[in-house]
Amino acid sequence: MSIYQYRPGVHNASSYMASGTPFVTGSDSLSGVMKIEFPRVTKLVTFHIDSAGSNDLYFYFNENATNLNKFHLEKTGSHPSSAQFDVKCKEIYVSGSGLQFRIFASLTGINSEEMFTLTGSGITE
Repeated sequence: MSIYQYRPGVHNASSYMASGTPFVTGSDSLSGVMKIEFPRVTKLVTFHIDSAGSNDLYFYFNENATNLNKFHLEKTGSHPSSAQFDVKCKEIYVSGSGLQFRIFASLTGINSEEMFTLTGSGITE
């Protein structure tokens, strides 16, 4: 008889196959940088820019990210813009000026403390 207790983990594929728990946050007037810390590891993140006009949103996975490692979402016209990313992370940095946005994250059952820090090539280099 095995005494191993199976539980969700960062390298456990079934943790990402099950439906996620919803997490929604955002800002009605972001100016500067906002750090979003998730209570559990994400499996999918959707960004939604609500502002009218041409406000752009930048997001990245480490506060030391270079400009080349920041993803740029453009706001085009008067219609809301959105983008979806299949990514596991425990935090995201969002920046913009006078920006109204929402983030929807689908969370796994994995505690955020189990997720490694995202750094290195493509993240901070």
